Amino acid sequence: LGHPVTARYLIGYSLGGLFAVYEGMKGLFDGIASISGSMWFPGIFDYVNTCDFPKSMQKAYFSIGNRENGKPNSPFARAIESSQEMAGLFQRNGVKTRFELNEGGHFVDFADRSLKGIAYLAQGE
Repeated sequence: LGHPVTARYLIGYSLGGLFAVYEGMKGLFDGIASISGSMWFPGIFDYVNTCDFPKSMQKAYFSIGNRENGKPNSPFARAIESSQEMAGLFQRNGVKTRFELNEGGHFVDFADRSLKGIAYLAQGE
């Protein structure tokens, strides 16, 4: 309130994490955090690969629980690997990126895991 905005971040959990990646590619944010993001969602890699990474995108944080992969024939079968691959894609495109694999499933430690993403984005260099 009354202070100039110096950085803008978009943070989302689950489908919100997918949205953070999607919307982050539009160049309105300095960083994104995708916590247990739905990187398994069909077409998200195609979309990101067709975008030019915005110059404003400086940081990205991806995390997922180590028990989030689904059964072999489910859409979630590669949830962990998909999150790792998306983090790698951001990193290869010059975005300072952190990936963390957390203990537990999709709904474990929602608040703490979100705070880790916020802390990573907010830390100065």
